Amino acid sequence: MNLKEWAASQGIAYITARRQYAAGTLPVPTYRLGRRAAADRARRAVEAVTAAGGPA
Repeated sequence: MNLKEWAASQGIAYITARRQYAAGTLPVPTYRLGRRAAADRARRAVEAVTAAGGPA
């Protein structure tokens, strides 16, 4: 998921997520994908399993 999509899913402004990315303080692993920054999808998978009562 790209940074803009991640920011929307977290309820924060894109510019805030961009600033956190630039400062290295974004709370999820990120990587560059061409000119875009992408947030790691693995965190969403873990949250879904945890919310469903699965292993933590």
